[in-house]
Amino acid sequence: MNNRNQKNNIFTIVSILSIVILAFIIYSNIFGNSTHFDDLLWTGLPAFRDPFNFKAFFDINPFRIVTFFTLALNLAIEPNGLTGFFIVNILIHTINGLLVFYLIKLVLSTPALKDNKISENKEIIALLGALLFIAHPIQTQAVTYIYQRLASISTLFYLMSVLFYISGRLRKIDGKNSLIQFVLSGLAMLLAFFSKENAFTLPLTIMISEFILFPKSKGNKFGYILFAVIFIIIGAALFAALLKPAEIFTPKISPDGETITSANYLFTQFRVIATYFKLFFIPYPQNFDYYFPVSNSFFELWTILGFLFNLGVIAIAFLTLKKYKLISLGIFWIYITLSIESSIIPINDVIFEHRLYLPMFGFILLFSGIIHSFINQKMIGYAITGFVILIFSILTYTRNEVWKNELTLWNDVVEKSPGKARAYNNRGLAHFQNKDYNPALADFLKALELNPKYHHTYKNLGILYFKVRQHEKAIELYNKFIELFPFDSEIYLNRGHCHLELGNYNQAIKDYTKYISTTPNFFYGYYLRGKSHYRNGENEKALKDLNIAINLNQKFPDSYYFRGLTKLSSRNFEEAIKDFDEAIKLKKDFGEAYINKARAYEFLNRYDLAKETYTKALSFEYGNIVMLVFRGKASIKLKEYDDAINDFKLVLALDSSITVAKEQLAIAEKLKGTR
Repeated sequence: MNNRNQKNNIFTIVSILSIVILAFIIYSNIFGNSTHFDDLLWTGLPAFRDPFNFKAFFDINPFRIVTFFTLALNLAIEPNGLTGFFIVNILIHTINGLLVFYLIKLVLSTPALKDNKISENKEIIALLGALLFIAHPIQTQAVTYIYQRLASISTLFYLMSVLFYISGRLRKIDGKNSLIQFVLSGLAMLLAFFSKENAFTLPLTIMISEFILFPKSKGNKFGYILFAVIFIIIGAALFAALLKPAEIFTPKISPDGETITSANYLFTQFRVIATYFKLFFIPYPQNFDYYFPVSNSFFELWTILGFLFNLGVIAIAFLTLKKYKLISLGIFWIYITLSIESSIIPINDVIFEHRLYLPMFGFILLFSGIIHSFINQKMIGYAITGFVILIFSILTYTRNEVWKNELTLWNDVVEKSPGKARAYNNRGLAHFQNKDYNPALADFLKALELNPKYHHTYKNLGILYFKVRQHEKAIELYNKFIELFPFDSEIYLNRGHCHLELGNYNQAIKDYTKYISTTPNFFYGYYLRGKSHYRNGENEKALKDLNIAINLNQKFPDSYYFRGLTKLSSRNFEEAIKDFDEAIKLKKDFGEAYINKARAYEFLNRYDLAKETYTKALSFEYGNIVMLVFRGKASIKLKEYDDAINDFKLVLALDSSITVAKEQLAIAEKLKGTR
């Protein structure tokens, strides 16, 4: 007996090492990858700069606080890199693989399955199932795509909750105390609830597991069902308290401009779930952003076929309930865990591969049940599973290369979804970020050709035209964007920039005022409106806005700089110098701040301090012609003609066409000669 336990312990250690090693090998090529798509949430929002800002996380989405905390913690530890993010994502995936390993062993130890021939080699089946979970290429979207840690971390607590529940039930059957296991199951369930919304299916999963795995168990069956029911009530109460239930079913607009209602979303999901099953068994080709038109009627051919497919699979779940419980439980697990995102709650995107991360455990049970129930030679079953793991591992490693950067990702999407405007729009953005403006322009125009109402592209195209200084065209595109989608406050900021560059200061002020009305606690709108007032000669209004901007953010140098300019314009020279000093303190190489600080000294007839200021600036902006000319002029005022002559000669050596340098050089030489 001791020898057998020793062998089991050795096998467990080998299994754990195999799971860990496989995970890190097949995901070893993601460390140079970039951020993507919804990663803009955690990279762009100030809330994620503080991992303990739970109030801000709650305001963004109350049911994702746990995941947001982990992302913010990563960001706090590594603000300028992604290595830590990828390590954590791989670790979560690895832990999930280990949970799958132990959970399969527990499932095969339950009263419903322990005497079945499939449980004779439960350790090997559990290991192969865990390796399949780790290797499956569909999982890449929840591992390589940083933001979809949402899927993997909610799965971690989901699996943990089920594992503790089944462990507690088995201990109860053995006459042991199981209170700790049930408490841990409940705690894990609550953590899952606050990791991602699909975790609210967990009580139902526990309930179905109870019926299938413990069909004739002794004891208080009502108590175990009550455990699940209590958490169903808790989940429903949380949903009702923290969300507006009526808004959950509000129609949405898809990226392709289609209206999505509860009815047509459900019809579409008949086809989507059929696609998901295909991806479970044949995960090729994969696509980050499928072109998947909405089914607007149940009586469309592919909708009916999708419905019949799902009906058939669910029928199999019931037909196998008695004899092939692993297959039945696997199917029920898939449908239950998909039910939040693939039923009657309309979501803008009807299909995403990361939504299969949690249902994948159901597929593992289904696959294991099929292989080990219908293939009599167990070695053949092991060989088939091992071969599938090998192929899936290669596909996963290869798929990770697609996620290398935004351009590689959206090139892949365009190739597979050529009819989708968002694919071209986002590839255009990737080109734009690489400063490849011509291909960016071509992609944006193609996106609008495919979907003239895809408002995001008007904004992006406007930004491109602003970048190449075609401000009038940019304004036209921003106007079109506002017609289609007037709710984006940032568009008024962008249009204001164009008006500011064109000298349309009154119009810029109107746009910035509109922006401020929607974001009254953000400094940037006040800064820009203050800058516009300054340019418009409205110094009092400029000072008022710039004071607010500085009160909201004391770390933005440009606010101090423009307040300094405003004070300089109002001939408040000493106060202007203080603001320029603050700007320079925040931005050591702020050349314009040095120049205008020196100008303020000149107005005060302190040419010695002006010259000193220019000299400091030239220490990091050597060869700055403007500074050299001004320093030369200051030297003339100080009667330091040799210094002035040297500065003007240096200017002319850099650019012989500078007329003012020639004139000032002549003046300096003349004054030196008459001295």
